[in-house]
Amino acid sequence: WIVLILIPLLVLMFYQISRHYARASTLAASFTPLRSEELHHIIIVPIASLNVPAMQGIAFGRSITPNVIAVHIVGENDDTGPLREQWMTYISSRRERWANEAQLRAAELGDRPGATYEIEAIKRGPQLVKINSPYRALVSPLVAYVRSVRDLNPQATVTVVLPEFVPAHFWEGLLHNQSAFRLKLALYREPRVIVVNIPYHLAGAGETVTPTPESVG
Repeated sequence: WIVLILIPLLVLMFYQISRHYARASTLAASFTPLRSEELHHIIIVPIASLNVPAMQGIAFGRSITPNVIAVHIVGENDDTGPLREQWMTYISSRRERWANEAQLRAAELGDRPGATYEIEAIKRGPQLVKINSPYRALVSPLVAYVRSVRDLNPQATVTVVLPEFVPAHFWEGLLHNQSAFRLKLALYREPRVIVVNIPYHLAGAGETVTPTPESVG
């Protein structure tokens, strides 16, 4: 009698699974364009400070589009002076490089539509946006900002770049990536929003990592 019960249940389960896959294949919707030339990117890079992972995220974003926005969450009593100085130094040190990139890109684009905007964006470099969060909440303000950028740019695809620390020891994973994981979960169901993780390997005991300015953008 067990067989008589289990076989119909298994058949019913497999039938429902088959129906699900068939329905999923027909109802799958694309929230981003299917042709590469129709994609218009906006890259958002959350940063706590202008450290190596932040600069790597910005450099990665600029390799896709000049429309890169670095977002910094500011607490009620946070001193933003050091970050502002670091940002100005970072921008000024790359002005000449970006001007050369803009000149080369201008020669490629000619008088195509949108060429002027792209050239100016390359010259300007990434933007820094500060969001006030009195209780130092991180995920909610960032998600709200991502939604606002997406809604204000209905033709654009918003990509959030998150550094993902790869620790040398498994137990160190408990000390890193918690905020990034919560932010990734919060953005998971947002249409026209893509989350990209950039692995950033932490040096093990006795190892040193010395990045050069060229390696971070």
